[in-house]
Amino acid sequence: MLRTESTGDEPHAAGAGFSIRLATPDDAPALTVAGRDFFRDTFGTANRPEDMEAYLASAFSESRQRAELAEPGARVLLAIGRGGEIVGYAHLRLGASPPASSSAPPGRPTEIARLYADRRWHGCGLGAALMDAV
Repeated sequence: MLRTESTGDEPHAAGAGFSIRLATPDDAPALTVAGRDFFRDTFGTANRPEDMEAYLASAFSESRQRAELAEPGARVLLAIGRGGEIVGYAHLRLGASPPASSSAPPGRPTEIARLYADRRWHGCGLGAALMDAV
């Protein structure tokens, strides 16, 4: 059954060996590692190594992750594997204004700032489960 309303506070059973829960600032160290790994895996070959490392050091530092997790208009949903590791995540910005040219209906706009899954989990329904949890 599709949930249309959620605070994101409760864990969700999500299928093939993972669950989804709302991240807290205490998740910043693990999210830093996972975010860097997922970003490098996705975009690494399209960038020079020194550019990639500089970006990762800035965009995925632990202090930056902790600050983003503490933002009142942010919500980060973590997909957690059976071993307790982060296997994917969605970073949302609640109340983000859509562009003027958008055909989005009025209501509570949400921007999907990041949506990543560990490559080993591609094709397992993890991305769809994160979107359903949004």
